[in-house]
Amino acid sequence: MAALLAPVLALAVAVPTVLLLVVASTSTKAAGVCDPAGSQLVSATAGWPADSVVGAVDSEQAGHAATIVTVGQQLQIPPGGIVIALAVAAQESGWRNLATGDAAGPDSRGLFQQRDSWGPVSVRMDPAGAAGLFYQALLAVPGWQQLSLGHAAQRVQRSADPTGAWYATHEPIARYAYTLFSGDTSQTICSTKTMACPASAWPDVEAGLTPDAVLVLRCTTQQYPQIRAVAGVGDRPAQVDDDHQTGRAVDLVITDWSTPAGRADGDQVADWIWRHRDELGVKYLIWNARIISVARISEGWRPYRNPSGAIDPTSQHLDHVHVSVYGTAATQASPGAGEWVLPITPGQYSLGTRFGVAGPHWASGHHTGLDLAAAEGTPIVSITTGVVTRAGWGGAYGNWTCISDGPTSSDRLVCYAHQTSILVSVGQQVSAGQQIGTVGQTGNAFGAHLHLEIRHAGTPMDPYPVLLGHGLTP
Repeated sequence: MAALLAPVLALAVAVPTVLLLVVASTSTKAAGVCDPAGSQLVSATAGWPADSVVGAVDSEQAGHAATIVTVGQQLQIPPGGIVIALAVAAQESGWRNLATGDAAGPDSRGLFQQRDSWGPVSVRMDPAGAAGLFYQALLAVPGWQQLSLGHAAQRVQRSADPTGAWYATHEPIARYAYTLFSGDTSQTICSTKTMACPASAWPDVEAGLTPDAVLVLRCTTQQYPQIRAVAGVGDRPAQVDDDHQTGRAVDLVITDWSTPAGRADGDQVADWIWRHRDELGVKYLIWNARIISVARISEGWRPYRNPSGAIDPTSQHLDHVHVSVYGTAATQASPGAGEWVLPITPGQYSLGTRFGVAGPHWASGHHTGLDLAAAEGTPIVSITTGVVTRAGWGGAYGNWTCISDGPTSSDRLVCYAHQTSILVSVGQQVSAGQQIGTVGQTGNAFGAHLHLEIRHAGTPMDPYPVLLGHGLTP
């Protein structure tokens, strides 16, 4: 590799200044390689996906990204390696050739913030030279092509984040840049929501799943046939959300998970699913004691601890990739379909009685919901999309509204009790965030408040962890 580095440093990289090729695809391929049919020409600084570090890409940044791609191609680096380099440079410098260091070291320089141990300043401050140094280090990592982007990048950079999550968050823009400057569509992430895959080998598991969960099961096992065991609908501890009970979760068992090869397999599976989260309706993933979620996407992968406190391999998700989905988001046309909202605007309520509190006030002997105390007349909105199944007087519940997010009695039912007024009727389709009534104190209520109750197959569940599972903190 050292022999290849000298010619690289002398590269004169030409960056197209007006029009470059970018793929806009309508492909339904599960593998995520977009069909170049329907390609369009755009300017080098237009159409970039959002990235909090890189920001709005200007000509300087685009030029440096193009240099990283060109050097990689000159060195015959596999496409995945070039994508890793682009993601690392996005995190370290925002694709700018920085002459000053960062918190990690005052001697850090250039696109990759390489320190003195990497080589002379003159090389590190030359974009082509810095890219050559990075690729040299990447190729020295054993089995780097079997690692996820974040893990491979971390093995090279050795940043303060051992998970490599900082680098992984820039994968979409890195893949976009690779496609834009190379013309190679093999690394393109499809943005279509029409992914379709054949039936899986587990029809009994599919039978209880929502459409999004079926897509995850079918497409992931088609992409990774080494997955030989899965789990779908089933009971889970009360401390977690109800995604498994309601068919909104899939577990993909990783063979030989305790070995480096098994962990690499799990990394690849989780990485692929996350890149296709829009097409699959994914809400969050848990794998190898880490979690990543749409609600907290800017944080990337973060440490995971099972709410029950259990530390066995299954509870820590060391032996399987857990995928939670919205339900039908992948089949919705509008962005963000399937997302939940809080029933009352934050700041307009305070938490009252929690689920499970015992006392004589409740017929069951304990509280079956979560109370949000608010001024009478405060608007109440539906937390999810669904169909109104009850709207009227409910005895001890007072005026209440219940909304089902599925067609059968086994689906999730969300009820809103003690309302002053009800603004919807039975059979009406409502959307998440749509007002359905106002806070009151009708029925068995002491003071104005909303009693929020969530049921699965008729059994009340604790709303607090269910809301947390949707990225909402009551």
